[in-house]
Amino acid sequence: MADRRALVITSPGVIGLQDADELVPGPGEVVARPVHTGICGTDLELVAGVVDPAYTRYPLVPGHEWSGIIEAVGPGVTGLEPGQPVIAEGIIPDRVCAQCVQGHTNLCLVYDELGFTRAGAAADQVLLPAQVVHVLGPRVSLLDAALAEPAAVAWRAIGRGRPRPGERIAVVGDGTLALITTHLLRLFSPAELIVFRLHLRGLGRGHRAAVRRADQAVPADHPRVPARGLRGGVPGAAIHLKLGGARGGRPPRS
Repeated sequence: MADRRALVITSPGVIGLQDADELVPGPGEVVARPVHTGICGTDLELVAGVVDPAYTRYPLVPGHEWSGIIEAVGPGVTGLEPGQPVIAEGIIPDRVCAQCVQGHTNLCLVYDELGFTRAGAAADQVLLPAQVVHVLGPRVSLLDAALAEPAAVAWRAIGRGRPRPGERIAVVGDGTLALITTHLLRLFSPAELIVFRLHLRGLGRGHRAAVRRADQAVPADHPRVPARGLRGGVPGAAIHLKLGGARGGRPPRS
């Protein structure tokens, strides 16, 4: 008898809810109940079948942006217990390859990622290695925590840009990552923060809320955009952060 459901992409273009047996954690594993699961642009590409086959394994359960509650822990798991609110890292490192031993677990040579090569959180339950599970603090809501993964991507991009107070910063893109980045960049007190909208459709409520954090939001065909487009950056901006999915493959894991 099936005790849970999962959203399964059987093959490119084929997706639907399926019944599945209840998950039982093995040694060092945790079973959690997802409460909030985000839909990433890459999830839509998984449905379309345009993600590099090296990063996918069909049939698959998507869902790498999520938060939830621990339901059960397996033998040998310490520090985690049922009822705790949690999130988890998406990439599952082997901890022994050359990259992992240097601390670069996101560049693990044995690629394994939630929602791509192993079942993700678009289901009633998700099975995880305890090593990648993180307990939320008492002041963090599960709804906010579901944005931890894209926020981490945005924070990584900002860190590599090394913004300094008083600089002029351009964010190229108006998707979820770009909007989160816009919010976070305000922490660095830029002299001017510009968001270049790549989509010319009207702004929804979430877009309007984030763009209010910027000094300007201009479309990609605005006169301020150079004739060569935005590939070469925005004139006068010290930092250019381009945040948009690369169709047909996963972004570089750096």
